[in-house]
Amino acid sequence: MKSNLSFEFHPFNSEKLTSLFSVREGEERIGQKVKTNANDPSVKYVILGISESIGPQSNVGRPGSENGFQSFLGRFLSMQSNQFIEGSEICVAGEIRQNVKFKSEKQGCDLVQELDSLVLDVLGDLLTEDQCLIVIGGGHNNAYPIIAHYAKNKRINVINLDPHADCRKTDNRHSGNPFSFAIEYGHIEKYHAIGLHKAYNNQFILDFLKENHCHYSFLDDYILNRGLFLQDISSLSASMHKEFKLGIELDMDSIALMPTSAFTPSGISMDEARFYVKTFASLPQACYLHLPEAAPNNPHEEMITGKALAYLAYDFITTNLQSQP
Repeated sequence: MKSNLSFEFHPFNSEKLTSLFSVREGEERIGQKVKTNANDPSVKYVILGISESIGPQSNVGRPGSENGFQSFLGRFLSMQSNQFIEGSEICVAGEIRQNVKFKSEKQGCDLVQELDSLVLDVLGDLLTEDQCLIVIGGGHNNAYPIIAHYAKNKRINVINLDPHADCRKTDNRHSGNPFSFAIEYGHIEKYHAIGLHKAYNNQFILDFLKENHCHYSFLDDYILNRGLFLQDISSLSASMHKEFKLGIELDMDSIALMPTSAFTPSGISMDEARFYVKTFASLPQACYLHLPEAAPNNPHEEMITGKALAYLAYDFITTNLQSQP
């Protein structure tokens, strides 16, 4: 078990997973097929949970993202193993857990740097070059170490569906600046921020996007022409350079009425989120899916976020499987 003073990685075993779902005679669940050893040669997709809310709280967000992965896990494992997805190609590796409470923004920013190091260490141990990663839970701060892992040898493209570009100043680490850090450190070839909210991106962020030649669009414009969202996603997918790996980011904040760290009544629909994931997962260069910021704080919210996260992870795996040679 890897750990530092504030966070721990807890690997899973089959006994842990089978306790999270029930079976029915004549049916098989994904949870009956998944592996817990990422080194198994049949494993193509590695699922990692990150249960922390230090990053969002350090960025003036609400707590709850430490609960996102647990809301997901049982619901995903309960899905059917059938002709569309068997489950043996998946490893549910484990969960990084927060051991400390948030006290202040300064303390939180220091802790996020600790978490960065642990996430990088865990990914380095878990993943092989040809495996895809799915990270569920925690804050958007964790995008930075995920990108840094995949960009060790060559920069990657990153697309992010998010109300916020998360390119705030790089004075301290938190959930509001993983992409500005990744751009400044040279990990990103091209950053695409989709569906931004004009009212919630400050002038520094807008200037940063322009200065660094990032591609971005606004939800405000899609409201006037909803079909434009689908057109933009399809066009962007067709133009994505195949020589660079592609990281797919979907901040759960982008989905209207989803219980998240920065709840919004105005956003994309769940079906539009699924369209986004399925479109980019169909590209063979897609290397990871990151689903942060779901922040359920009661059983009803856990049901909503858990089912939504399960659908999105399912969409990524089933669609990406079809893109493989």
